[in-house]
Amino acid sequence: MDMNGREVEEALRILRSIGLRRSEALVYLKILTNEGITAIELASELNIPLSKLYVILKTLENRGLIESYGKKRKIYRASKPEISLVEILREKERRLKEDEKFIMEFVKKIKSSRDKIKIPPIYIIRENFLPRLGRELKTAKSEVLIALPNDFIKDLLDDIKSILEKNIVVSIVLYPSPSIEKILKYLERVDGCITVKRREIYAMDLLIIDRSKAFIYSPKNRYAMMIEDPELVKAMIQVYYYMLWLPSKTVCRKTVKPDTMLSFVNMWRAVYEVEEFLKKGYTVKAYVVGRYTKSKKSFKGQGVVKGASMSDDKTVFNLTIDFDGKLLSVGGIDAKIEDIEAYDLYLIPLK
Repeated sequence: MDMNGREVEEALRILRSIGLRRSEALVYLKILTNEGITAIELASELNIPLSKLYVILKTLENRGLIESYGKKRKIYRASKPEISLVEILREKERRLKEDEKFIMEFVKKIKSSRDKIKIPPIYIIRENFLPRLGRELKTAKSEVLIALPNDFIKDLLDDIKSILEKNIVVSIVLYPSPSIEKILKYLERVDGCITVKRREIYAMDLLIIDRSKAFIYSPKNRYAMMIEDPELVKAMIQVYYYMLWLPSKTVCRKTVKPDTMLSFVNMWRAVYEVEEFLKKGYTVKAYVVGRYTKSKKSFKGQGVVKGASMSDDKTVFNLTIDFDGKLLSVGGIDAKIEDIEAYDLYLIPLK
C-alpha cells in the first residue's frame, strides 16, 4: 500500500502517541505495509543498523504488534493490526482515566490545603487598570456604581453601553472636567436604566459591581485596590451613596421601556427607580427572594408594588408590595424594621 508523506506523518504521530519511539513507529509502518519482510530488507530500506533494528523488532514483538516466522531467515509481518492497535489504544485510555483520577484527587488536596490559609480578598492592580475594569464591568449581573476620573469613564463608554443593553442598572457620578459634556452627549444617546449625577467637589474614585467587587483608584499613586470581601464591599456601597450620590445633582436620567426586567442589589437604587415608574403611571411587578425579618423564615413571592418610601434623613428605604392581597414592606440587605429582607429583587414596569 502506498502512503503519501502527509499520511505517513499522521500515522507516525498516532503511533508515537501510544508510546512508540519514532524509529519503532517507522519500522512498524514498513512492516505493516508489506506482506512479509526480512530484517536485512528493513535495514536497507530504512537505513538502520542491524544491531539497532533487532532491538526494535524485539520491542515490537513484545508489544504484540508484529510476529515472525522462519528460522534461518526470519520474515516479519504485522500481527492483526485491527486487534493489536485497538488493544493498545484501550490500554492507553485506561491509563489516562487513572491519571485523570489521580490528578483530580491531587488538585483537590492542594486546593483544600490552600483554602485553610486565610488570604485577605484585597488585591493591588498596578498595570492595565482600564482594560481590567472593562472586563470586570461585563461580569455585572444587576447594578454598577461608578465614580471614576472622567477620562477613565470616557474610555469605558462602550463597555457601559454594553452592560446597559443587558439591562444592568448603572449609576454614575461625574466630576467637573472638560470631557464631561462629551460623556453626557454619548450617554444621552444610549438606551437603558442609567442615572448620571454631577458632584462639584472631587471626593474619591470608586467602582462597585453588584455586591461582589469594589475598586478604589488612587490617582496619586496610580494604582487600584480591588476588594472582594463582602463586608468591605457593603461598606463601600454606603460610602458611594452618602459621600458621592446624595450630594450630587442629577444631570442625565434614563429608564427602560415597559416590560423590561431589572434586578437590584441596593434598595435605595430600587426606590429611586420605582418612584419614577409610579410617577409615569406604570404598574410595577415585583419578584422577591429573601426572608421574614422577625421569624427569619425564607420568603419567595411575586406581587405588585403599591408604594416606595424613603425616610426624611434618607437612610431607610423600602417598598410596599401587594402579595396576593397581603401588603408587606420590603427592605434591602440587613433590613430590620420591614416585614421582608430582600436578597434578590426583580422589578418589571408595565404600562
